[in-house]
Amino acid sequence: RGDQIVNASYFEAKGLSHVVLEENLTQESLLNAIEEVYSQRDVLRQRLEHLALPDSNQIIYRELIEISNKNQ
Repeated sequence: RGDQIVNASYFEAKGLSHVVLEENLTQESLLNAIEEVYSQRDVLRQRLEHLALPDSNQIIYRELIEISNKNQ
């Protein structure tokens, strides 16, 4: 659960999502969040297209090679 909250906060800070924490979840808060995201769907789509995420595969690959080299 901790990673999910961190990830959700990251994307919310980038303006790419709206987070409703479980402890704040009500029928009204969920409906408001859905309406907000839906009303901003075009802006959110544009932001997502320009989001630069690191190449996870390359990062993992480099880490594995580094670990492998240390163990030789």
